[in-house]
Amino acid sequence: YGSGPFIVEFILQFPATMNPHEGPRSFRVELSPLPEMPHTVTVFLDLVTMQLYDGTAFVAANDEVLEGGAPTTALSDRSVELFQKYSKIGHRRSPLAFNEYSHDTPHDMFTISFIGSPVAGPSLAFNLRNNSEERGPNADGIGGTPAFGRVVEGRDTLERIQNAPRAADGYRFALDVRIESVRLVSTGDSDDDHEREEL
Repeated sequence: YGSGPFIVEFILQFPATMNPHEGPRSFRVELSPLPEMPHTVTVFLDLVTMQLYDGTAFVAANDEVLEGGAPTTALSDRSVELFQKYSKIGHRRSPLAFNEYSHDTPHDMFTISFIGSPVAGPSLAFNLRNNSEERGPNADGIGGTPAFGRVVEGRDTLERIQNAPRAADGYRFALDVRIESVRLVSTGDSDDDHEREEL
């Protein structure tokens, strides 16, 4: 993928009750430098390149975090397709071989992370506050899920997602906020980025 920095763009589809054609509907994430999180960043870029987040959704939120991106959040036909694709590349559960963690990339506000256990991913979480104590390793350096990037554009879109109508439990959304596409839009190489914009 190059040496970075890598920037990935999420484009969303909001439900009809939220005036989907009005207001912000995209945001961009700058991923952690490869030397800090080489395994996690590479795996995420693989998933983005294979378009395995397209058609999934943000399904829940509270004051701390937004969650989504799992293949189970896609509509039925797309969900089956995603599970088949994950299976073909050998990922029946998490695409990660292990939970990588860097103290240079803590779970600060507006960071992106993989979630899940015992190994995180492919589900995503976006931290709406500093969640390092809850999601980072303990005092003995054990545990923690990988935070591997930060939202650098479109934070108002995250606020819009957070304000989506909730179900009775107050956590899940009444109607999902669909992830229309996730694309790598910058690799840090100006020539590659120019070609990418032309495609």
